[in-house]
Amino acid sequence: MNRPLTFLEHRALFYLKFMCGHAMTWEIARACGLIDGRRCQPEARYMLRRLERAGYVARGTTPAGHYACWSLTDTGRKAVQP
Repeated sequence: MNRPLTFLEHRALFYLKFMCGHAMTWEIARACGLIDGRRCQPEARYMLRRLERAGYVARGTTPAGHYACWSLTDTGRKAVQP
C-alpha cells in the first residue's frame, strides 16, 4: 500500500485483531461507526475491499446476499503492532 492507513482502516484492522482475526462485514462496520440501522454503509465495504487489495485482509467465499467473513493476514497483523 503506497499511502498510510486512514483512521477507520486502522480501526477495522485492530478490531479484526481483537476478534482473533475473523469477523463479518456488519461487525467491522459497527465497530467503525459505518452502519445505519441494520444496513452497512457502502463506505464499509469499499474500505474492506481496499484493505483486501492491499493484502491486509482476506475474504472467504460468501453466498450471494450474505455478509462476507473477513480474516486478518500476517501483513494486517504487522500493520497494527504496537
